Formats: sequence, C-alpha cells, structure tokens
Amino acid sequence: MSATNSSRLKLRLESDDELVDQFATNWHILDKFAGGLLVAPGTTPPDSELYDGCLVREGANGKSWLAVRNPLSGTYSKSWLTYPWQCAAYANVLVGSSQPDGFVVYGLSTVDPLRCTNADSSALVGGQLIPPIPGIYQAQLHTRWSYADGADGIYKSGAISLNGNVGVRAWNCDIRRKNNNVVTNFCAQIFTFSPSEAPYPVGVLLAQNSGGNRDVDIDLTLTLLSPK
Repeated sequence: MSATNSSRLKLRLESDDELVDQFATNWHILDKFAGGLLVAPGTTPPDSELYDGCLVREGANGKSWLAVRNPLSGTYSKSWLTYPWQCAAYANVLVGSSQPDGFVVYGLSTVDPLRCTNADSSALVGGQLIPPIPGIYQAQLHTRWSYADGADGIYKSGAISLNGNVGVRAWNCDIRRKNNNVVTNFCAQIFTFSPSEAPYPVGVLLAQNSGGNRDVDIDLTLTLLSPK
C-alpha cells in the first residue's frame, strides 16, 4: 500500500487498495481549483505555504501576485497581477538661462500624500521618483513659470527625464499656455521599465533662455498602468 501527495496543496492521495475516505477520489479536483491566499499587506508567505501558480492577495492594498517556482532552486518569485501605485511630488526651483535645448535635471522636494496610492516619501530619492516594480508607467509633468517673457524666441520648456538622461529630445514638450504673467507647460509620457533593468529615476528637465533666472513651480505624477 502507498499514498502520494497532490502537486499543489499537498493533499494526501490514498492508493486504490487503502481507501478510507469516501471523498478521496475528489482531492485532485480540490487541488486543481482551490483559491489563493489572503495575507496582510507587504507579507510574503514562506515557501512551505506556496505552490507554483498560487494566487496571493495582500489584503486591503489591492496588490495580488502569482507564486512562480524556480525549478532549479525550488524557491518562489512574485509575478504581479495587480499593483495599484501612484506617487506625486512637487517643488519650487530657480532656473538659470541657457540655450533652448540646454536641459538640466531639477529636483522635486515634497511628496503629496493626497495624490499617492501605495506610495510615500520613500519613493522620492535624490529629487526624482523611483518606480517600485517593472511595468508600464505614465508620467505627467506640470510647470508654472512666473514670467511670461512674451518676446519671440523666448523659450520656457519642461520635459521628463528617464534615468537622468538630458539628451533624449523626444521627451521635450514645449507646449506653452500664457496667462498674463504666467506660462505653463504640460508633458505626458508612457514608458516601459522592463524586468531586466534596474530601477531608474524619473525626474524633471527644465530649460529657458530669457537671459535671467526664472522661478518655476514643478509637479510630477508617476502612475503604474500595468505590472510587467
């Protein structure tokens, strides 16, 4: 006589010649369709409580993931299914005059908790926002310059920086709205942070060529659209 265990939930499967439970032949069905685990936010169950494909939901924060077993090590990694995440931060900075394409990274200083989801000030590192996991993100930048400088050829530009890069012209958004002594920019970009990359900062690029220093309010919102 012998008995084996089911592959997922480790249910004891009795052999045909030692059936003692009238439901024994149904264990494989329970094993196949059993639901996932509910854990406290931020909790990772020990490997002994997981199986390949186990669904884990982290309580009230809306995060959920599948446990994926490494066949070589026998350990499990997370494959995120849902990860509600957004972080917004702002600052007031003084921008020196440069060429229209003379972009410089300017740091954010304060996280706005009212516009954050599953994020706090720990996401703001070195004046830039750090994506928490690989995924598809949308970044939105708003700027508000205190001087209109309405003469032709005067630029006040805002752009989005990935990994401190100031040379990618595709991020430049010189969309200006004038309201008396105020100029505003708006820039939105969608980008992908892949699993093979290290987390990189998302920041603010600014440039203006008025000939003097200019005061500007900046506001950056980073939203995770989908885990990858």
